[in-house]
Amino acid sequence: MRFIKLYESFEEDKYEQIKDIFINIRDCELKVSNVFAGISLSIGNKKIVTDYNKFGNSGNIRSLSVRLVPVVLHNFYIDDNLFDELRSSIGHLESELELELNNIYLRTPSGIWFNSVDSMEDYIKKLPEKEKRIILKLVAYLDIVFDIGLNNDLF
Repeated sequence: MRFIKLYESFEEDKYEQIKDIFINIRDCELKVSNVFAGISLSIGNKKIVTDYNKFGNSGNIRSLSVRLVPVVLHNFYIDDNLFDELRSSIGHLESELELELNNIYLRTPSGIWFNSVDSMEDYIKKLPEKEKRIILKLVAYLDIVFDIGLNNDLF
């Protein structure tokens, strides 16, 4: 039993560490709602994927996902500050835990995957205002998915 408790506290410590890294995201009206490890589809060498069926044979990765949700339900707002905070938090987490960003998943009815914050920023800024308001109104959450790698034994 002693080992199980040690493992649980290790997990809790890592979870709190990741939440702390993303603490400034609250200034953008988002918060960390969950951190979970698992297997994810890799985005491969694509910059943006707007259709799940277009992932192709990019393979699976061991992943760590950080889920961000709006502080106020149904109030997902994206501005320039969010992009800057995401870059900062992602870079910090990558260096702190030796991870590599695989994709950023914007949960809309059909889903949009981006290989970087820059790709997400370009995509959103190029949307016509009306379409941007509609898409962002339908965002439920944003997942930041990191490739854990085969040799990383964090999780």
